[in-house]
Amino acid sequence: MRALIAVLVMGALGVGLASCEQYYLYPCQDPANWETARCQKPLCEVNQECPEHVFNGQKNMEPEIKKEPGKNDCVK
Repeated sequence: MRALIAVLVMGALGVGLASCEQYYLYPCQDPANWETARCQKPLCEVNQECPEHVFNGQKNMEPEIKKEPGKNDCVK
């Protein structure tokens, strides 16, 4: 019985420690890959894997567009 409990505890610890790795769902979420060809336009736009796509608004990667007040405003 003790052996079974020891195996279960060791298995739980092994699974717990294995899940401590940092994991990215998409390669372009990893900042180390941002300069690779896969994460650069136009290649990354094919599958919507560019950093600005995979962060989905979490990080503003696009340059800010400044517009002049009064021009192209929908509010009258």
